Amino acid sequence: VCSSDLTYYCTAYPKSAQGEYKLVLDKGKSVRTPEHYSEMLKKNLICSFFANQYNQALVRAGFSDKERVYVQRTSIGVDNQTLYQLDPYVKEEDIVTYTDNTVYINEGVPLMTAFAHFTYEFSGNKFLVNNLKGVQNLLIDPGLHSHDMEFSEFGDLGIEGMFYFFRYHECNDYCKKLGLQPHISQSNRKYSPLKEPTQFSLSKCIHKCAFYYCNAPAEKE
Repeated sequence: VCSSDLTYYCTAYPKSAQGEYKLVLDKGKSVRTPEHYSEMLKKNLICSFFANQYNQALVRAGFSDKERVYVQRTSIGVDNQTLYQLDPYVKEEDIVTYTDNTVYINEGVPLMTAFAHFTYEFSGNKFLVNNLKGVQNLLIDPGLHSHDMEFSEFGDLGIEGMFYFFRYHECNDYCKKLGLQPHISQSNRKYSPLKEPTQFSLSKCIHKCAFYYCNAPAEKE
């Protein structure tokens, strides 16, 4: 049981897939409206769409097939007209934070920080994916800064949050090969970029499609 939510572990046996899936069922202590879940799913889908576009851009730029980013799928369940959130189970001790939604930007994992930079430019400066945390290249519940702060309930800080990111982001080899342009905040940086040692191995990255992890057609996987 978490401080703000009621969390349970469960197992699902989807008819469309073989085997079982360990899940986390999340019920908020306070009543969550259908609009809350709708916005959460919208945020998740936008982040998944950006990950798909980023992966395609990495292919065009000649990066290896293991250099990819995926977003964990979130589902909504219904029980006696009560809505709840379903996520794949991931051990908490395995989760690593790459960025938060303000000033923690770890350039020790350039694949992730370049992804955030890519989303800003790809969306025409309207969105920036933030709060990047997960297991290797599988991101869990990423956040979004949007131009109109449409996801303020989920940590959306709008344009200010975007400036936070770029103030601490240092363009890397991914940014350069993808042709991403520097942001004005980077030229005014007063602090050295953080390159905190982080366990991240491309050889261990999850790069195959699975029922609860799929963001795009599986292609070869």
